[in-house]
Amino acid sequence: MSEPGNIIFEAAPDIEVVLTIMRPRPGVNRDKTNLSQSDYDATDNEANINISRTILELKLSLGKLLDVEPTDLRIFKDTVELQDAHQIMDYEIQTDDKLTVYIN
Repeated sequence: MSEPGNIIFEAAPDIEVVLTIMRPRPGVNRDKTNLSQSDYDATDNEANINISRTILELKLSLGKLLDVEPTDLRIFKDTVELQDAHQIMDYEIQTDDKLTVYIN
């Protein structure tokens, strides 16, 4: 138990999510604005993410792992595109939620 006047900070927890990585198929014109699901190859990956991180921080980490520029990534929860400045926790992402990561 802490003494009066002491502040205790708890780190935000990591949660395990499923990241579906959507890479454009070879030969697909990436400049096309409306790629369909059939234009992508999908792979599911389990990942532990810290909910206090921003979407931009997540993109920076994923960009390094996937060898792509963070600006080439778009992340969705269901049909909602997650915005860079927001924290992951702002989207009420829970353990075992599925996030879809599109590589442009």
